[in-house]
Amino acid sequence: MKKFIAAVLLLTMFSNVSFTKNWWKDAVFYEIFIRSFYDANGDGKGDIQGLIAKLDYLNDGDPKTSSDLGIDAIWLMPAFDSPSYHGYDTIDYYKIEPDYGNNADFDLLIQEAHKRGIKIILDLVINHTSSQIEWFKKSVKKEAPYTDYYVWSPTIPDGGWGKPWGGGGASTVWSYSSARKEYYYSVFWNGMPDLNFQNPDVTKEIYKIAEYWIKKGVDGFRLDAARYLVETGPGAGQNDTAETLKWWADFNKFVKKVNPDTMLVGETWERNEIVAKYYDGGKGLDLCFDFNLASFILNSVTGKSADKIAASFNEKKKLGAPFGFYAPFLSNHDQMRSMNMIMKNIDRAKLAAVLLLTMPGTPFIYYGEEIGMIQDNGSSDEKKRTPMQWNDKENAGFTTGKPWYSPYDYSGMFNVEAQQKEKDSLWNLYRMMIALRKANPELSGLDIEFADAGDKSLALYYRGNVKNKKIVVLINLSDEQKTANIPYIKGKKYTDLMTGKQEKSADGKISLEAKSFILMKETK
Repeated sequence: MKKFIAAVLLLTMFSNVSFTKNWWKDAVFYEIFIRSFYDANGDGKGDIQGLIAKLDYLNDGDPKTSSDLGIDAIWLMPAFDSPSYHGYDTIDYYKIEPDYGNNADFDLLIQEAHKRGIKIILDLVINHTSSQIEWFKKSVKKEAPYTDYYVWSPTIPDGGWGKPWGGGGASTVWSYSSARKEYYYSVFWNGMPDLNFQNPDVTKEIYKIAEYWIKKGVDGFRLDAARYLVETGPGAGQNDTAETLKWWADFNKFVKKVNPDTMLVGETWERNEIVAKYYDGGKGLDLCFDFNLASFILNSVTGKSADKIAASFNEKKKLGAPFGFYAPFLSNHDQMRSMNMIMKNIDRAKLAAVLLLTMPGTPFIYYGEEIGMIQDNGSSDEKKRTPMQWNDKENAGFTTGKPWYSPYDYSGMFNVEAQQKEKDSLWNLYRMMIALRKANPELSGLDIEFADAGDKSLALYYRGNVKNKKIVVLINLSDEQKTANIPYIKGKKYTDLMTGKQEKSADGKISLEAKSFILMKETK
């Protein structure tokens, strides 16, 4: 795992990226929960000014420096005014959450991010709103034009209603309003009523919101709960409906008219057979998260076989959407942190990082993943979203006040400051892999070919034009030294991308230490 030490000095960090059409295809994203990233005013809650203060950590825009991670874009979890700590129940789509600052702060964030070559996408939560939003309050009173902004019924409709992802009955998704004396559809809980997208006025309202933020400088949206937008009946009619697919295709067409460079990425948490439908022949969403691949990567570094990763790509070939449509990641705010999933093993975390950043598609990194952040055991969402661990000082350097939620164990190496000083750290590996991805277009392209290295615990694949097999990725997932047989490199000179050293393989055999890897590029 020490092969990349020297290479930190060899690579140029292409921080100030010149974005082109479909800029997201070459970007590396970083997901941030503002409340937990950095607190600038000492009230214990992360805020936009704190995020601005830490932009240089993410990408300082200067290719000569080596203290930034080098990411290209940020996905901000909900930033709009909300009564909840998480923000997934909006009460004002035009107002920044007061805990985070104000609209002027956000304008400054956009300005400062763009100055550094960083794009910003917002979490757009439109399947539902908060029950405290004025729209819903007026809908309860049947005030025009909000009377049918939500899905109302005088009785609980017949049929097999329940949670679309399984469990619960009709009463778990149909909530009673004693004021209106009717039931409203609320797929997540009664405090988040679903909007009625069969009402064209609702669509117009959402279009206005999207246009407002795009004209503010926002570069795109992450679409929460994208599968549940238009419900046409119980069971299969509660998710992935033809009406939902059409709505998203129309929405994508609209935002591209406002700004052709606007990007949409969908949360479509399902098997890829379903996810591929949202590509819709190129008319649908730009990206969807690859939940299958996330689990396969984490399983491979613990189960010592990458067979399911290879099988996943073979399946995708048959589904009608290009590899670049599926956005790879390891974990997010709704899941157990990836470090927990791999038993808190730093060597496994390094292999997972290599797998993530050598896959086709647009990778997303969850804040803190680059330092191996761990969470307490338990299923509460707060545990998955604890404050960022900047140093080993009080409260992990996150705040000078009382943190909204206590940071996890930030002692030892589990903080940014410690890992930036250690050349062999997980942080430096992430930084190195991001730089490699930018310096080698083969790694952000769509070509990938898996091969047999002679042992199931050896993951071998080629990136770039498969005829030339421009980059060879070899990973030893096992706990012991292994030798791989790679006929392709026999008698050829190649460059070890992690060290910059040029070598030649006489017999096509490569020996790797336990839990290690090599990236090779043929030397012409």
